Amino acid sequence: MKHKKTKQFILFILLCCNAVVSYGTTYYVQPTGSNSSTGTSWAVALADLQNAIDAASSGDTIRVAAGTYNPTESPDGTTTDVRDRAFHLDKNIVILGGYPTGGGTRDAAANLTILSGNIGGAATDSSYHVFITVGLTSAAVIDGFTMRDGKADGSGYITYASIPFDQRNGGGMINYSSSPTIANVTFSANTATTFGGGMYNRSSSSPTITDVTFSANTADYGGGMINFSSSPTISNVTFSANTADY
Repeated sequence: MKHKKTKQFILFILLCCNAVVSYGTTYYVQPTGSNSSTGTSWAVALADLQNAIDAASSGDTIRVAAGTYNPTESPDGTTTDVRDRAFHLDKNIVILGGYPTGGGTRDAAANLTILSGNIGGAATDSSYHVFITVGLTSAAVIDGFTMRDGKADGSGYITYASIPFDQRNGGGMINYSSSPTIANVTFSANTATTFGGGMYNRSSSSPTITDVTFSANTADYGGGMINFSSSPTISNVTFSANTADY
């Protein structure tokens, strides 16, 4: 009996250790941060959201303070076209906007957190895509942001995770074989020459979209959203003033 209890105790300790390991790391991002910091607290927050995404591993969380953030890296890491810069994610992490600078109670409505493709100050300088995701499950969460100013009007492709992305599609967001949880997000003023001004879902993408607004996005097809071989789950979503030619 004593031997059995010892084995049970060891098993309990191992389970506790595993629970601690699986909790993950939290990273912090705010406009006043520094990209030479570790990003592991508000006091040493990063300034660049993509740096935090790159540093994070599956199961980690990123907390983002109010402000405007622009994409700073191309998904392939090599292109010389600055307009290929886009926030890009291929691992299941949780990204939460809406925190006050320096930390405090999260309130996405009061602490507007903007991901903007306007990287050069003029509409012609906007990124082709604001956000690209590949291979995510519902465990990946993007919550509490405004995604705007993507301008998918290019003529070529950018490769991410060995997948080519057309510069004419998905000005706001492209999900490829990807099913993240998207909540409390506004897609606004994004455009696409061809498909999906606000959002372009393709190749068996099934994102869960809740409390989201698609407003004033434009495209030839699917001003707000377009789905190819994809089945998003949508609840409490507003489509307003989106336009498409077809």
